[in-house]
Amino acid sequence: ANTVVSNVPGPPGAVYVAGSRVEALYPVGGVVEGFGGFTSIVFSYCGGLDLGIVTDRDTPADPWRLAELYKESQKELAALAP
Repeated sequence: ANTVVSNVPGPPGAVYVAGSRVEALYPVGGVVEGFGGFTSIVFSYCGGLDLGIVTDRDTPADPWRLAELYKESQKELAALAP
């Protein structure tokens, strides 16, 4: 199985729209034929990471489970940081 993963650097500071602070920026990518029907994109924003997961109907992977696994991995990595 194959996948496409991309990290898109976002703005370094907060973004405001009509005077309201944008809390998160969730990326959406396309599914590329021949790459397993699964795409994940990470968008960094204000010191955090927002994740977008896109799968096609024929992908056996559960996108909600994949999102949980990403969260668990992120916590593990953060615990290793000095």
